[in-house]
Amino acid sequence: MYVGEYLRKTRTERSLSIRRLAEDIEVHPSYVSRVERGKCRASRELLARVAGRLQVSEPHLLSLAGYMPKEWREPLAAEGLPEIAGIANCVREVPLAYGGLKTRLTNGGLQDPLFHFFPPGFVLSTELNEVYELRLAKLEASLLKQNELIERGAYFLAVDGQPTNHFKICTGGAVELPKEAGARLQSFLGTHRFKSSYATHGLFPYRGKFHPQMIKAIINVMGVKPGEIILDPMAGSGTTAVEASLMGIDSLAVDVSPFCVFMTQAKLAGLIEDLSGIEAVLESRRGMEQLFHEFSTESGKQKIRDRGYESKKYTRGCLDILGLAYMDARGFSARSSRSSHQGFFTEVLTKYVRTIQRFQEAWRKIDLDLGRGRAIYGDARNLPIDDNSVDGVVFSPPYSFAIDYLENDLPHLEYLGVDIDDLKRNLIGLRGHSNGNRALQYFEDMEFVLKETVRVLRPLRYCTIIVGSNSNQLSRALKLNPDSPEARYGIETRLVELAEQYGLFLELPIRRLIVGMANTMREEHILFLRKGN
Repeated sequence: MYVGEYLRKTRTERSLSIRRLAEDIEVHPSYVSRVERGKCRASRELLARVAGRLQVSEPHLLSLAGYMPKEWREPLAAEGLPEIAGIANCVREVPLAYGGLKTRLTNGGLQDPLFHFFPPGFVLSTELNEVYELRLAKLEASLLKQNELIERGAYFLAVDGQPTNHFKICTGGAVELPKEAGARLQSFLGTHRFKSSYATHGLFPYRGKFHPQMIKAIINVMGVKPGEIILDPMAGSGTTAVEASLMGIDSLAVDVSPFCVFMTQAKLAGLIEDLSGIEAVLESRRGMEQLFHEFSTESGKQKIRDRGYESKKYTRGCLDILGLAYMDARGFSARSSRSSHQGFFTEVLTKYVRTIQRFQEAWRKIDLDLGRGRAIYGDARNLPIDDNSVDGVVFSPPYSFAIDYLENDLPHLEYLGVDIDDLKRNLIGLRGHSNGNRALQYFEDMEFVLKETVRVLRPLRYCTIIVGSNSNQLSRALKLNPDSPEARYGIETRLVELAEQYGLFLELPIRRLIVGMANTMREEHILFLRKGN
């Protein structure tokens, strides 16, 4: 909302004339009139006086008028960031503020259809550009109180002049990429800083991962609060566990892949671990050479694999971070001839340390407790969790029809000493000897998963499933005509029907289009299901 319109509306609600307001704040009435009509810019002094007289938020007025409120300037100054780089490019939803385009307001003219969609003072993320995100943002605004939106909202940069914690985390702790990272990845993370490239989410380039921002919004919509427990029974890269921790929510991350469990443990460790010991080694070329050599030996690998191993130099969390950086560097080395594995290890570990330290510094300023996350090796069809013990469940069934996770993770699984054949026998989506048998086995396995989900979920709480619709692969696997109703009757519908058998009922579906995978998966469905009494 423009500052002039906001002032006029608030003044009218207080039954004040322009002349009376001008007298009370000791300025000429024509000055107030010009500000309200957008003919001139209000000074900071005027806005401070108006805020006091109308009893409204001064930071809110300043932000609407295009000024940087003190509450926003101080964190940026501490980070050494210029105002225009830190904020101006992040709040384009207020057109007159921060160098936006000025429009002429006329009776009967065009107006942004979202103008009154959210309450006054809500500044949307500039990366909100899809309908499903707008729906989630509207649900957040409707279900959360103002202080809750500031503390753990996903799609808002500021509320009533106060920057959200999500904004502070994203601008203060974005992931730093290795030099070898391609232009496409750099561009993606650079333009998705509020979606994916913050905290420890970007430490390892894992395929098929969630947008953390989306998961944050989903957890809010499900009504899971700080101190409660959320479960991801197919944890993958650990996005749900990390995001829950940032929201003050405890989490259980279960996965049948030892590498996914290891990756989640490392990302959770990055939220809290003191990296001064690693930083000291980074400063020594000889120390880095010795560290790389150690991880290249069988005894070094065993230290990473053995959860019970106690190092005199590093905590278990630091060992996990070191191991993940070593495996990440192996991936870069395999894709490039520019540098050796050892060279990439130093580069990747340096980026990890800088990324983690920047996040931790940003989080210290927020001064809130992180939720406790646990990564557990286990099978979603037989969860090692008590009945009625979790307050929410979020998971995405494996997209094995579109992504071969086993092939993608093979080098890392081998480094961890995993029996690949044994793992393949337990991976949902890869079980079965033919495509048709694999598809049928997939739904049988998912029935067990849903049954277990209902068992561990408390009554009247939500389970959200994010599942892709891949009717092309499904029709080939089941030998159906791709245009037949049976083929179009996708995975999402079958899963909803299976869930209903065990008392989990669909309450809200949200569809999300997928770009770049049209041949394998055209859309994704966010399914909010609720357990009965």
